[in-house]
Amino acid sequence: MRGYDGKPRMYQSTGAKGAQAEAALLAKLNAMLPPSDDVISPDMAMSELAKFWWLEFEDLKRAANTRRRYREVIDTYILPGVGNLTIREANVSTLDKFLKGVRTKHGNATAKMSKTLLTGMFSLATRHGAVAANSLREVARIRTGSKEVGALTIDEVAILRHDVYTWQQPTGRQNGVHEKDILDVVEIMRATGVRIE
Repeated sequence: MRGYDGKPRMYQSTGAKGAQAEAALLAKLNAMLPPSDDVISPDMAMSELAKFWWLEFEDLKRAANTRRRYREVIDTYILPGVGNLTIREANVSTLDKFLKGVRTKHGNATAKMSKTLLTGMFSLATRHGAVAANSLREVARIRTGSKEVGALTIDEVAILRHDVYTWQQPTGRQNGVHEKDILDVVEIMRATGVRIE
């Protein structure tokens, strides 16, 4: 048998009969195995893996909005979709189908976030030996739609400048004065090409 240091060794046991010798040898070899304290195993439910991952994630002290959004995606999409599967059952094919379904029903951004969270969960499972490799590495890529960049025409710039200038003028009502520097901000953005999304 090959030991944990990689070196092959010969082991033997004796018994009155062949079956007894074999049983004694197996007992001896099992006794040599290091105790496994890993709680995460291939037969653990994905919902349980999500709990362990969440505890580890909470230690990272991420922003409140990040935590809120991650929790929402886990509770709304991941747990209902794959939470009852075991880690072993959540293979590449199953996860790929799940993420494609999320993309179809809820959009690319939600599918991409789900993939990110599942990648973290499977990274934890991989570190604990529950899976040999992170299944999410082989799942199809989720493309997010890119927005077409548009620029204002010269006429649209003139209209924008006029409208902002008009808006900045006093209205005659109490507290009817708007900020006077908005047109300056618009001009700086126009001149530099800065976009606000």
